[in-house]
Amino acid sequence: GGGTCDVTLLDLSSNVFEVLSTSGDMFLGGDDIDNAIADRMCETFLRTHRFDPRTDAQALERIRAAAETIKVALSTQTQAQVEIKDVGFGAGGKPLSMPYSMSRVELNVLVEPLIDRTFGVCDDALRSAKLSPKDFQQVILVGGSSRIPRVRERVASYFGNEPQMRISPDQVVAIG
Repeated sequence: GGGTCDVTLLDLSSNVFEVLSTSGDMFLGGDDIDNAIADRMCETFLRTHRFDPRTDAQALERIRAAAETIKVALSTQTQAQVEIKDVGFGAGGKPLSMPYSMSRVELNVLVEPLIDRTFGVCDDALRSAKLSPKDFQQVILVGGSSRIPRVRERVASYFGNEPQMRISPDQVVAIG
């Protein structure tokens, strides 16, 4: 989800769910990916214009929204670009815009440490249940960040099988 990373290990038998284990990181979620992209955008703007948009709350919020747009776009495309108008003002009050592009490869490198943290949560849940990743027949991902191809690749590698994508990651919990 946007603000947390939760792992629940379930046993499903005859339409009865038994929770085997849960674990989570309350300080890891899709917002962290947005913030990592936004920080990269701000660093680029600072180098180019010698103005740090992180010092302006309104500009930073617009950059975070654009960062989320980039993240979403890179879930289905290999390249994404945005342009934010009037991020700051230069000499003589001239408005400064922020064109920014990012590739999926760049996103993968940027978020790899965050993805790594999710597997610490998986390890904790598995240890608690005394199971291994190979003990599971199916993996179901929940939340928008599970649409990121690198997340799905790493999950497939960790569990030894492709995560189920038949159900929208945004509707899994509601559907049950």
